[in-house]
Amino acid sequence: MRLLGIDLGGTYLKSGLLNLQDGSVEAVRRVRMPGFVSGGPAGSRVLKLSDILQVVRAEILQRLEAEPDMAGVCIASQMHSTVLVNKDGQPWQGECITWQDERALHDGTWELVSAACDANLRWTVGNELKPGYPVATIVSWVRSHAPDLTRWRLTNIADYVLETLLGIQMPMHVTQAAATGLWSGQNQRWSDDVLNAIGIAGIGLPSVVLRPSWSKGKIGDHSLRALPSIGDQQASLLGAELQPAELSLNVATGSQVSALIPKWPLAQSGSFQLRPYFDDHFLATVTHLPAGRALTRLASMLCEVGTHNADSWDIAWSTLEALATKVDPEAGPAVDLSLYPCRTGGKGWITGLTEENCSAGHVYRSAIRSMVSNYLQAANDLPIRGFRRIRGSGGVSAKSGVFRNDVMEAFALPYVMAEHREESLMGLLRYASACA
Repeated sequence: MRLLGIDLGGTYLKSGLLNLQDGSVEAVRRVRMPGFVSGGPAGSRVLKLSDILQVVRAEILQRLEAEPDMAGVCIASQMHSTVLVNKDGQPWQGECITWQDERALHDGTWELVSAACDANLRWTVGNELKPGYPVATIVSWVRSHAPDLTRWRLTNIADYVLETLLGIQMPMHVTQAAATGLWSGQNQRWSDDVLNAIGIAGIGLPSVVLRPSWSKGKIGDHSLRALPSIGDQQASLLGAELQPAELSLNVATGSQVSALIPKWPLAQSGSFQLRPYFDDHFLATVTHLPAGRALTRLASMLCEVGTHNADSWDIAWSTLEALATKVDPEAGPAVDLSLYPCRTGGKGWITGLTEENCSAGHVYRSAIRSMVSNYLQAANDLPIRGFRRIRGSGGVSAKSGVFRNDVMEAFALPYVMAEHREESLMGLLRYASACA
């Protein structure tokens, strides 16, 4: 049986055929995703849902034309999105509020939410409180529009797409529920305490499943099966085959440091998030660490002259890697890659340049070392120790030998890469196989 796996990202939709018989991912391709809607409130980062539907619908129909026996669809998506639909399934203003939305920082909502949720309450929902998460964006929406909450239901971008295109309403997978900041992972239910504290107890919330079953729907004349969507981080780590006693470094556009734990800790022991995983495990994770996005901007600065097409960018990356291996890693300037709001700040810098170390190789090597230092600190924040090896995944991990070598030296652990480069799609295949 073949299914269509879709990774619904912020920049690209990535899709591939999932062959459940032989465990392979085939015919992978990428389609550019629509950009943010302009002209909204200060700090808003929203997507027009009709544009998203058009892209996903076209991808499914094109795949069906080539593979008419395709049996179903599985989606992983960027987490923490907010889609509010009425009883007729129509979304508020046709919009999806993404996790990058910062209106709650501009309109005073974040201060209210932060004050209403003390440390103990935050812990019950896995420390999943951020300005762009539903726990804050819904409150901002309520303060701005005073809706009748009983007429509205919360969903996410991927489940909305499945429900709309296939004409079905499905439960929400626990990985997506926990991403709202409203799900108590400690108690495995929607958190009445958080809902009451922030004043949105009347909103409609979907049923939540840990072990979902298939739903049946149609797109055009084609019958398709579907599972509730899952979070992209969990999909990637499932595809990378993360094991207990391994430390995951998932380093791509953004990055996370994670490890599996078998149960919810009794008390908070560090600055990390707790997220549901599969097979009754949880994911202890530190997120929002600068990685590929910031490294690309630095490389752009170092190699701006003469890098105006994809081929020259590949050459630039290879050149920087080669130069970095020829310099003394201790002799470089200090580099901070916090070029955008993240765990380590929001303003990057380079300092300590001298005549001897003012070179692209020194700066690039120092940037890599800065990333590795962040991951060491993040690993120390996790509630477990005694890792036996590093499990690497993501584009930067695969691309940069300098990065892998510096990680092995810093952690004094062996480093293994995920066997399959398309980790999120492989994770969807394993998710679907477990539900087959």
